[in-house]
Amino acid sequence: MILVEKSQITQFYILFVVFIVLFGGGGSYAMGGKPMPPLSLSLDQAALPNGKRELMFRAVANTSGHNVALEIVLPPSVILIEGETRWEGALSVSEEKMLRVTVRPAITDPIRIVGEATLYFPEGDTMVQKSAVILNVPKEKPMPPPKPPVLKKQGHQTILEFEGK
Repeated sequence: MILVEKSQITQFYILFVVFIVLFGGGGSYAMGGKPMPPLSLSLDQAALPNGKRELMFRAVANTSGHNVALEIVLPPSVILIEGETRWEGALSVSEEKMLRVTVRPAITDPIRIVGEATLYFPEGDTMVQKSAVILNVPKEKPMPPPKPPVLKKQGHQTILEFEGK
């Protein structure tokens, strides 16, 4: 049997409460919480006729009070047909801004398009968030049907031989 004095229990209780307050209380990151980025970003594409693509770069503010620059960065292998690739301004909490452009890839190889959001903080710091999409994603080629087995005879044995993987 273990005997514990009342003062030891009180000390343990106080230490336990201090530990909970410092490391486990109220959405603390120490308990596995994940900080939310200042902006939620998405960059999507939609196929249009004649090989054109519509790109939609969407930003939703999770915080407010920051100047924001949004830009769809187009490589030289992508031709801008319509729309603005850059916007700058301030966003309030839950406010959404979308850049919508129409482009045409000049090549058939896969092309990575990046949507970039730069946040300008009052202290002079900046933060960059990015989202990307791939144009001209190669389609998977279907597997060819297996070849029919070849019937071979060796001595008194009949052998069915299959080709392929």
